[in-house]
Amino acid sequence: MGVDAVPHDQTNQVRYFIFGLALLGLTALLWPFLGRGLNGLQFMPHTFCYLGNTTLITTHMVSDLLIGISYVVISLTLVYLVRASQGGIPFHWMFLAFGTFIIACGATHFMEVVTLWVPAYWASAYVKVVTAAASVATAIALPLAMPRILRNVQAVNVSEGRAQELARINQQLSTANEKLKDLDRVRRRFVARASADIGDWEWEISTGKLFWSDEVKRMHGFAPGATFHGNYEEWLNSVHPDDREPATRVVAGALEKRSDYEIEYRTMRADGSMNWIVGRAAVECDSEGNAIRAIGMCMDITHRKLTEETLRKTEKLAAAGRLAATIAHEVNNPLEAVTNLIFLARNEPDEPERNRLLEMADKELQRVSHITRQTLGFYRDIGRAVMVDLGEVVHNVVDVFQGKLKSKGVQAHLDIRGQTIIHGAPGEITQVVSNLISNAIDASRSGSAIRVRLKHRPEGAVLIVSDRGAGIPITARPKVFEPFFTTKKDVGTGLGLWISRRIVENHGGSIRFRSSNGSGPTGTVFRVSLRSAPMAKEAAG
Repeated sequence: MGVDAVPHDQTNQVRYFIFGLALLGLTALLWPFLGRGLNGLQFMPHTFCYLGNTTLITTHMVSDLLIGISYVVISLTLVYLVRASQGGIPFHWMFLAFGTFIIACGATHFMEVVTLWVPAYWASAYVKVVTAAASVATAIALPLAMPRILRNVQAVNVSEGRAQELARINQQLSTANEKLKDLDRVRRRFVARASADIGDWEWEISTGKLFWSDEVKRMHGFAPGATFHGNYEEWLNSVHPDDREPATRVVAGALEKRSDYEIEYRTMRADGSMNWIVGRAAVECDSEGNAIRAIGMCMDITHRKLTEETLRKTEKLAAAGRLAATIAHEVNNPLEAVTNLIFLARNEPDEPERNRLLEMADKELQRVSHITRQTLGFYRDIGRAVMVDLGEVVHNVVDVFQGKLKSKGVQAHLDIRGQTIIHGAPGEITQVVSNLISNAIDASRSGSAIRVRLKHRPEGAVLIVSDRGAGIPITARPKVFEPFFTTKKDVGTGLGLWISRRIVENHGGSIRFRSSNGSGPTGTVFRVSLRSAPMAKEAAG
C-alpha cells in the first residue's frame, strides 16, 4: 500500500500483524514439545555444550532475553505508531513489515533461551526460517518501494517550497497593508490639520534649512505670500522675546540628548495679536548618533489658553470672595467688641476705668489691622517671582482660617521643620496653600483635626496637608484635578485643585494625593513639592 491507503486498510494490516505475531509466539512456545515427539533424534541442550558453566549460561540467557524483549517492545511501538497516526504516515505498511521482521528476530533469541535446557533445535530452525522469510520479504519490498518513497519526498519538498513562497507573499501583503495604514494615517492627519490649525515642519540641522507648511507660517505671523527665508534664526525672531530663552534651552537640550521634545511659546500674528503655539518634534540621527534632522508639528492653542486664563481669573475671584467672607467673619467679632467698649467708655464717669476701656478697644482695632495687613497680599499679583518664606505663608493662612476652624470644631496642627524658602509668586503660592487647607477643613468632621507639615529639602520644600474626613471615592479620584469637578454640594467652583496643580507645575514642582474611604481609617493627604531654584516656567496670572 502507498500513501493513499485508507484507515480501513491500515486497520486490517494491523490486525494481520497482530495475528501473525500471536501465531509466531504460539509456535515458538509449543514447537519444542511438538518437535520432540515428531523426531526420534536425541539432541543435547546447550548447557551441556557450555559444560554447565553457570556464568556463561546466565550471560547467554540474560542477553537473549533482553534482546528478545527489546525486539518485542520495538515492534509493538511501531504498531502503536501506525495505529495512532490514522493513516497519516506515508508507507505505514513498511513499518509493519519491519515490525514483523524485528519480532521474528526476537523469537530466535527466545528460542536460544529455550535450547539452553530443552534441545528443541528443529523448532529453533523453523523460527529462523520464519525470520528469514520476513527478512527476505522486507528486503525485497523496500527497494521496490524506493521510487514511490522518493516521489513522496520530492512532493514534500515542493510543498515546503510552496509554503515558504506563500509565507513570503503573505509577508509582502502584510507590509503592503501596513503601508496602506500609514497612508491612511497620513490622510487623517492632513484632514485633522486642516480642521484643527495644525501644521508640519522639517529642520535640516546640518544645513540649518527650515521648511514650514502654510499653517505654520500663519501661526508665526507671516502674511500669505510673505517671504520666508527658512532658517532657525527667522523662527527664533518670530517667537515672543520672553519665550525665546526657554524655547532655545528646550531645543538645545533635545538635540544634545537626541530625544523628542514639546514646547509652548507665543508669537505675534500679522494683525498684532498674540498667538499661543505648542510644538512637538522628533529628532533623527545618523548611524553615528549625530542629530541630522528634526521633524515636527505645530498646533495653535490660543483659544485653549484664553479659556484657561478665563478659568484662572474665575477661580481667583471665587477664592477672593471666600477670603472676603472669612475676613468679614474674623473682623466682625473685634468690631463688635470695639462698639461695646466705646459705648461703655462714653457712659463711664471714672476716668481710669474709661481709659482702660479705651485701651481695650485700641487692642481690638490693632487686631483688625493685623488681620487686614495679613490678608491684603493673599491674591495680589506682583508680576514677578521672588523669594517666598513658605512657613510664613502657612502660618498666615492658618491664622486667617481660625474662625472657620472654630465654627467647624476642627483643630489645626502645624509641624514646620527648617527654613523653607522657595522662589515663586507669593500670591499664587498662598492661593495653593489656602485651597489645600480650606479643602481639608471642609472635608473634616467636627472634633477631628487637620495636620499641616512643612519640610525642608535640599532642592526646595515639601508641604503636606492631611485630614481625617470621609476620603475621596475611588471613582472620583481620577477627576480630582479636572476643571469644574467637585465633590462638595452647592459649594465651590470645582477649579481650586485644577488651578493649584497648574500653579505648582508652573513653579517647577509637583502635587499628588492619596486617599482612603474604606472600612478602616479614612482621610486624604495632599503632598506639594516646590523647588528653591528659579521656576522652570514663569508663573502666569
